[in-house]
Amino acid sequence: MTAAKNKIWLRGIVAGLVLSTLALLLWISSDQRRQIRERDFLTAAGQGNTGRMTELIDRVNVDARLEDDGETALHRAASRGHLQAVTLLLDRRAKVDAEDREGVTPLVLAAYRGHTDVVKLLIERGAFVNAREKRNGLSSLAHAVGRGDKELVSVLLAHGADPLLKAQDGRTALDRAEANGATEIVVLFKQAKPAR
Repeated sequence: MTAAKNKIWLRGIVAGLVLSTLALLLWISSDQRRQIRERDFLTAAGQGNTGRMTELIDRVNVDARLEDDGETALHRAASRGHLQAVTLLLDRRAKVDAEDREGVTPLVLAAYRGHTDVVKLLIERGAFVNAREKRNGLSSLAHAVGRGDKELVSVLLAHGADPLLKAQDGRTALDRAEANGATEIVVLFKQAKPAR
């Protein structure tokens, strides 16, 4: 009788191990499929492919990040000027001020690349206009000045961007404009009402 009980007990252990192994394999397979969908979603956002994004959006986390750079789909779409993709992401409650690994927000990326329409939309949806990169302290306004983009500077100033924020090198956007000889931008700064 003891040998029979041991045999039943051993079969139970083996069956449990087999089921546990199968469950683990299914979970790993499911996790890999999720990661593939999220990577595909981030790629589609970077390409402005709203059709593909729409196909995937209900099966992914809209704020999913890649391990290598920490960017979200909103970072990718904003940095490449894909206004419709940015709109789709914000409509699906993507975090407007998400920071990548270097502390850069979608607004800073859009300003850096000169995508004024995307900058306007992000600000309208609540992006913090005075966000700065952690690595160097540069703001959206400092990037707009670096580009010499008078229109973008005007948009940022109209929404409360502070021309006196200092970057890690101790210089403000106003200092940068003066050093670059951007007299029209300097005039804009001097005409702007101070942020409160």
